[in-house]
Formats: sequence, C-alpha cells, structure tokens
Amino acid sequence: MLPGGNGQAITVIGRVALLSLVGLMGTACERAAQPAVVEPSAETAGIQLSETWDYLPASADAASATGSVSIFPGVSAEGPTRTLKAANGLTLEAALIGEVSAAQMIGPGDVAGLMEASRAARPTLYRLTAQTPSRGGISPCGANTATHILWHEPEMIEGRFVTIAVLNGAPGEPGASACQVLRYARTGGN
Repeated sequence: MLPGGNGQAITVIGRVALLSLVGLMGTACERAAQPAVVEPSAETAGIQLSETWDYLPASADAASATGSVSIFPGVSAEGPTRTLKAANGLTLEAALIGEVSAAQMIGPGDVAGLMEASRAARPTLYRLTAQTPSRGGISPCGANTATHILWHEPEMIEGRFVTIAVLNGAPGEPGASACQVLRYARTGGN
C-alpha cells in the first residue's frame, strides 16, 4: 500500500497525463481537418501524368489518315490534354472535356453505334485545340473543320484497341456529325 502522499502524487500525475493526451488529440484533430497544401517542387514540376503510348493502325482509314501514332499526355492551363503525333507528320492537340454516354446522339446514330462500343461504354471527349498541318490526315469534315475527338479504349493494355472518332461538334450538339472513325492497336509505352 502506498503512503497517502505518494497516492496523491500519482493521481495528480495521472490527471496531468490525461489532460496532456486530450490536448494532443485535439491538436491532431485540428491538423487533420485542415487540408494539406503541397507546393510543386522544381523536381516534380515536369512529371507527366501517365506514360506515352504507341499505336499501329488497325483499319484502312487509320493507315491512310495517320499511319502509326504516339499519344503524349500533358496538362495545359485548361487542364489535362493529349497530343497525337502521327507518322505522316500530323500533330493534333486536344483538351479534355469529360466522359460521354454511349447513348448520346451524334448525327443520326448514337455514340455506341459509331464506335462499335457497348451501351455501358463511357468514351472520353476532347476538344481539338491545334492541328499541324491544318489540313491533311484528319478529315476536314466536309466544308467544316474537325472540332472534337471521341476516344474509346476499353482496356488500356498492350495489343488492345482504341477507337478515335473525329467529330464536327460534340455529341448531343445540333448539327454534330462524325467525320472519321479511326482504329488503332496499342503497341507499348515509352
């Protein structure tokens, strides 16, 4: 049995320890509630979001329009981008808009029919921001200019296929139409 003085000292030490623990927990909760702000460093500023991928034409249209292509991911002031560089010298730059429902209409049909995709597919829509040269390779959509690319790659695995539809207008917009549907097979990443 502890003498009376030592028991009180242990009780006081226990209370102080308990109060300290509660204080530390409160501080930790406050820190967890505040979002962490991470400034990009010089070392991480140039890192790409994903790999560069190479594709071989898997349709006659793709072979004549571009030949083999390499796709480079990037980021602009508008957000995520893709740059397509073709063997024939064509370069396309496009800014991400978002996913599109396969049931969305484009011209007289829907996206699923255009891209030979399942009704559950969610192709990605990009707005064309630059094309070099301005004519050649990608269809000019008749008298109009291509404005969008619809990208569907159900499995991002080497040897699998990607379908790229070149559009005049976004799916669902009045007067939107498909200019070309190009198919490629992924050959590997860099």
